[in-house]
Amino acid sequence: MKIVEPKVESWLQNNVIEHVVRCARVCYASDKTTDNHRMCENLWKNNHRSMFRHAGVYYIIPKKLQISEKAYIGATVKLVGYNYYVSTNDQCAREYWDKLYIKYRIPISKAFENDIFKKYKMLRFTLCIETGIDITREFNRKSPNNIAEQSTRYIDFIRKVGIRFKLCHWMPKCNLYRTILYKFMLKSCEWFYKIARSKYGLNLPPQDARFILPLDTMSKVVYTYTIAEWEYIVNMRLWDWTGKAHPDAKVIGQLIYNELEKLGYTPTKFNHDDEFQCGII
Repeated sequence: MKIVEPKVESWLQNNVIEHVVRCARVCYASDKTTDNHRMCENLWKNNHRSMFRHAGVYYIIPKKLQISEKAYIGATVKLVGYNYYVSTNDQCAREYWDKLYIKYRIPISKAFENDIFKKYKMLRFTLCIETGIDITREFNRKSPNNIAEQSTRYIDFIRKVGIRFKLCHWMPKCNLYRTILYKFMLKSCEWFYKIARSKYGLNLPPQDARFILPLDTMSKVVYTYTIAEWEYIVNMRLWDWTGKAHPDAKVIGQLIYNELEKLGYTPTKFNHDDEFQCGII
């Protein structure tokens, strides 16, 4: 049993295939060195295509757009002069944009050097967050759907990642008696999980033994959003833009803020009468 501090780190995209595979492996706590190209092919063929939403794709299109409305669901589009600047994900790109505009697709390095993509906060960043299941639910509930989270169904917590619990905001404030008490309670959860998995106990598979895991069990989740979308999340979970956030969600909100600053972007604090804008801008 471990009690672990939450953390956030950025995963920069250098190669689409490697990036998609890295994000996909989070779901099963997998460190297998399987062929990345084959894994991507299997993900696409088996319709696990949401993993491709973690790879950013960019276009500069010098003509009027004629494309399905569905293509805009996963894209941010900005018209500047006679050019359309498009920021989307690899799933949306493969299903819609590439079919018509692949010749206008630009390398990610050029997108990150382009002033229009920077100015309108269209660049996409992947952040890997480690916190309790309770807090990932808070972020998942109000977030755009670019999520890869560790599975409690398929991962055997004993063999794969161990039983780890989130360091909650109230724990450091506890006196000795209460510290011993909450550690005993968490240790009991670990014992019960082992009994549920053991052939001498309930002999349950991971997907059923998880019934005993508390919501403060540590999880790992990967999100990929534009700077504008990350700004929206920081405003909700750090600055209480839509109502008071949970203290542990604020911890993650602050860590996201810090990571974005390291990447060169300082999130803007919204006024309460501001309306979040994304998509066609």
